[in-house]
Amino acid sequence: MHLILPTTVQLEITDNCNFRCQHCYRLEDCERHFKDSDDERVMDIARHLVKDKVYNVILTGGEPMTRPKLLMRLVEYLCENDFNVNINTNLTLLTDDLLDCFIKNDVRNLLVSCPSGIPEEYNMITRTSAFNVFEKNLRKLSESGLHHSINMVVNKLNATSVRKTAEFVKSCGSVRFGATPMSLNALYPRKDLLLTNNGVRSLLYELYGVHKDLGMEIDVMEALPKCAIPEEFVREGLCFTRRKCQAGLTTAAISCKGDVRP
Repeated sequence: MHLILPTTVQLEITDNCNFRCQHCYRLEDCERHFKDSDDERVMDIARHLVKDKVYNVILTGGEPMTRPKLLMRLVEYLCENDFNVNINTNLTLLTDDLLDCFIKNDVRNLLVSCPSGIPEEYNMITRTSAFNVFEKNLRKLSESGLHHSINMVVNKLNATSVRKTAEFVKSCGSVRFGATPMSLNALYPRKDLLLTNNGVRSLLYELYGVHKDLGMEIDVMEALPKCAIPEEFVREGLCFTRRKCQAGLTTAAISCKGDVRP
């Protein structure tokens, strides 16, 4: 059997973000002066996804909650058409209306970005003062019972804070924790922040300790080179050891302007 369409699409509903994270692969887009596509343009993309029978969608950005009315409209429309809907967010713009919409429409998962569980480090990396808002909203999300996962993008700025971050999000009620090495961005090549191969291996051991000691589900949100994965983790069958790059095979990304890329 051959797939004629991707099964999963990341739909970037905006280039805007209220953060300026130093590791962000979309940083150049956020830094530029831009004008978002109008709501109907993005809804038209969603209608094409329904027509083409794509059945998994990740609503992302930028920060999708910068466009709350459009986000709720997309969630309602896609869920009505039997999509598995996921949302990537930094969570700091969460409102009661958004949360109620996600619960009512049975959003499958929120992937929540948390660069650090240490307030000063969080604010430094995001270039905001949003840590307290993030903590409040994460506790609210956990109390709602809505399925969510945490992802910590790890680089040299926060590599020593993985365990503390996992402990922090667990204290807020989260049970799923991912730690993903920062990727190289050709448009914003902060090579000075990238982990070395040994740094990636150290991160994986730290992540494994989170699983063993804190009882959290763990993951890495991108496919890693197999040479970076300790052999004992492969033998144990940890989920991230089986992750493969699906860009252009089962997944695609679509910008709010309709540009498609692997």
